[in-house]
Amino acid sequence: MNKLHIIAALLLLLFQTTFSQTKEIKGDTAFLYNRNIELQKALELKDFEKSHDEFNFRFRNHGQVIEISKDSTKYNGIITNYVYHTRKANRDKTEILSNKIILSPKQAEDIYNIIQISQILELPSDKYIANWKQGADGITYIVEHTDRKSYWFKNYWAPYIQDSIPEAIIVSKLIENLSDTLNLQKTVGYVL
Repeated sequence: MNKLHIIAALLLLLFQTTFSQTKEIKGDTAFLYNRNIELQKALELKDFEKSHDEFNFRFRNHGQVIEISKDSTKYNGIITNYVYHTRKANRDKTEILSNKIILSPKQAEDIYNIIQISQILELPSDKYIANWKQGADGITYIVEHTDRKSYWFKNYWAPYIQDSIPEAIIVSKLIENLSDTLNLQKTVGYVL
């Protein structure tokens, strides 16, 4: 009976290791991380912490999420547009309306290349960048990325007002390149 218990314990350990989160979480997870998990579930976004893809990247601005995944030579991408909606009859309940735009493999590969060139993957979250000002108004951009071992969660408050901080220029340039390449201004209104 002792051998049976040992085998059962080993199988449970193997099962737990295989299906549990094994990625190290890095970055600024103090406040926005928990809200991000809630939004991720509401919008049915990929769970990067459990993904086995070679590379995942998510960029979120006000009302849009861009997701890019790469595994071997396969590229996937999705733009998710969303808005918060409150019905007049029930002002206490807010719902999220959203739609998804599937990117072609070529578009996803182009965005992957922009990300790789941009240096965004090497940047820390804004609170770890010298002289980065914080505020309550303006737009906070969220960047998440993973490889097979690690998950990074970063946020950047209002990079356009950061007085030429080199890291803010990198974030601003990425925002501009994503917007121009994906024509984000034209896709943001397509929620319903």
